[in-house]
Amino acid sequence: MTQDPVPSAYPVGQPPAPPSPSNRRPTWATVIGIISIVMASFALLGVLLTPLSLEIMRTQRRLSGMSTPSTLAGRGPVTLSPTAEFPSHWDEFTIAGGVVGGVLGVVLLAGGIQLLRQRPAAQPLHVIYAVGSIAWGLVWIGLMPPLGLFAGLAAMGAVLGMTYPIVVLVFTLRRSSRQWFAELRRRGA
Repeated sequence: MTQDPVPSAYPVGQPPAPPSPSNRRPTWATVIGIISIVMASFALLGVLLTPLSLEIMRTQRRLSGMSTPSTLAGRGPVTLSPTAEFPSHWDEFTIAGGVVGGVLGVVLLAGGIQLLRQRPAAQPLHVIYAVGSIAWGLVWIGLMPPLGLFAGLAAMGAVLGMTYPIVVLVFTLRRSSRQWFAELRRRGA
């Protein structure tokens, strides 16, 4: 018993034609879209950890200057340095960071999803995220209390944290990207 071959919409021996260039998503858009969703997930996780960060700072303030038994034999009592204390206004700054991080995370998540779906709304969402993240990074560096090594590491983290927003800004605002988003707008995507 033989089966008839399934009829094909394509001529025999010819593979289907690839999508036209105007319908294809550029590689940069796929990469930025996926990274945006991953980065947004980390930002939203950070929002969930804000209460823990507040509790750690409050505990550190309570312990600052108190002698504690050393865990290393023969070292005597260990005193936490009062210079390592977080200033009291740092609580408000941490809460503000959680709120700003949450808002920017939601914007980035929406932008990443829109970029993968080839929607023109992805461009302004990514620009808003990038400008907001760079501005918040500069505020973070400017308000960092002088906490010695911690301040240096936190400032370095803020600078590294601004790397992705700068990359996003470059890729979403370059000429070929603007043309691609304009084509998406014309098609009514």
